[in-house]
Amino acid sequence: MVEKETLNQKLIDVKTEIYDKLSLEISKINNEVEGTEYDACQFELNGLKIISRSSK
Repeated sequence: MVEKETLNQKLIDVKTEIYDKLSLEISKINNEVEGTEYDACQFELNGLKIISRSSK
């Protein structure tokens, strides 16, 4: 299980509203320093590699 402190607010919202309800687990989160203004991060969702970014 991933600590909420490592997630950006938009990803926390998606996790709470969607992933938790579907019993999907986020792991191996890597916040991208270069993409902080886009909430850029990579993580695994039930073993699938995900690249996540927010639009402006």
